[in-house]
Amino acid sequence: MGDRPRVCMICANFRPAVGGVEKQAEALARALLAEGGEAFVLTERVEGLPRREDVDGLHVLREIRGPARRYVYGPGYLASTARFLWRERKRYDIIHCHGMYIHTAAAVLAAKVLNKRVIVKIACGGAFGDIAGMRRLKGARFLLSVCRHADRFIAVSRETRNELRAVGVREARIAAIPNFVDTGVFRPTAAAEKAALRRTLGLPPSGAIVASVGRLAPQKGIGILLDAWARLGADLGAVLVIVGDGASRAELECRAGELGIAARVRFLGPRCDVAGILRASDAFVLHSLSEGMPNALLEAMACGLPCAAANVGGVKDLVRDGENGLRVEPSNPEALAKVLKSILDDGERAGRMGAAARETVERQCAAKNVIPRYCALYSEL
Repeated sequence: MGDRPRVCMICANFRPAVGGVEKQAEALARALLAEGGEAFVLTERVEGLPRREDVDGLHVLREIRGPARRYVYGPGYLASTARFLWRERKRYDIIHCHGMYIHTAAAVLAAKVLNKRVIVKIACGGAFGDIAGMRRLKGARFLLSVCRHADRFIAVSRETRNELRAVGVREARIAAIPNFVDTGVFRPTAAAEKAALRRTLGLPPSGAIVASVGRLAPQKGIGILLDAWARLGADLGAVLVIVGDGASRAELECRAGELGIAARVRFLGPRCDVAGILRASDAFVLHSLSEGMPNALLEAMACGLPCAAANVGGVKDLVRDGENGLRVEPSNPEALAKVLKSILDDGERAGRMGAAARETVERQCAAKNVIPRYCALYSEL
């Protein structure tokens, strides 16, 4: 890894928050530590959690805070981040922002003064994406003009790359690096092992299981998924298991009841055994309205599952329709139901797509192949 860089990873949220951004940041930080580098995480303060904590060997510093008052929140958040970066300037050489937010502008400003380097990873594209979110902030023009001066930008998909170009980021500063997955943890499962997993996890012992993993928020399109599931006949004997939590959970559970599908849908809540659930499942569905390169989809593909995914963000880069999965246009429950039925009806074709999905992820997104690209980028900077 060259000169063993020292990296300050900045995330707006971190443990106990669990999401794609947080998982990727933590996995990368731990990989750096394992290689002999130095890394720590800077994130927002959380009431009831220590400001500084060692989480299984990774230093997590919850030091970013914006005043509660609306009109001074942004400037306060920026100042809080910059103040920390100045105070701890001897601890790091590179600032890696996971997601573009107010802290990104603080990182760029501080780095110019301190002669540090800044990498900005665009975590999500589209209407719910990083750049769209920045445009909605007070002072968006100033914040984006500052953020454009980061040393490198990570584009996880063609969509995020195009969005960076659209706001004036030069091509030479953009690196195309996909999200990554541990293909040893997320792996295909033999039929006998799958049955044992179902017993252990309390999942239905028979019938097909279709899994969905993600935050229960409007961006993830779970309401549309439920509408699609209601169009599938109960005679298929399939159960939809939804893993995750969020502000929309109660509304979605109520919606399942109204649609008369509560007996065919299980809301499992937040789980720490996602790999086991995926490996015990027969198919996977992701119906987000906006994405970067969805971790849940990578994990499901790594498990050899045939996947039905909304045609957004990095899905377009990962899923070759009809070869290693099926794509469907978002916000169309009838089309989604048709795609899901085709997977459940044709086990032989589903198996071929699942095997091709595993091969795609092993080749493009395996952690052992992607992490060295980050290490090379750190060393270059």
